[in-house]
Amino acid sequence: MILTAAHVLEHPSLTIKLVNGTVLEATDFYIDDKEDIGFIFVDANEISIAKISSLSVNLGDTVYLVGRPFDDLFKFSLTKGIISHLDRDFPEYDWNDLLQTDAEGGPGSSGGPLYNSDGDLVGMYVGHAGGGGRGISLFESAKSILEAYRRCKDAQN
Repeated sequence: MILTAAHVLEHPSLTIKLVNGTVLEATDFYIDDKEDIGFIFVDANEISIAKISSLSVNLGDTVYLVGRPFDDLFKFSLTKGIISHLDRDFPEYDWNDLLQTDAEGGPGSSGGPLYNSDGDLVGMYVGHAGGGGRGISLFESAKSILEAYRRCKDAQN
């Protein structure tokens, strides 16, 4: 299962390409109704699993975003920032309780992981304020991801 932003799954064609160049086919996907979180089901034996931190982040914590801002020219980009807000609401998209950082994302980075300094997953990129490039990137928190994962598992049963 691969974690991504739910709005990524609204596009008709979906290609999953790993860092090593492996291309995976989606067998199905799940879109969470409460958050901008989706899970893609794939048949793969060797996918690295990120540890999701159950610890909350704090204002000023250093974080790292892996994304693909704008196009494939910038795929697998790593940007560094700090947590600048813990529960940002973004009513334009009906997003609530998002983490905000100045780690630069941009269009194409949706679903990108946000890691803390220990390498634990603490969030997932869902968007940015304005046109991007303004130091305001927004993320679903690890808590929201874990809650969505539980709902996904319940829906499968």
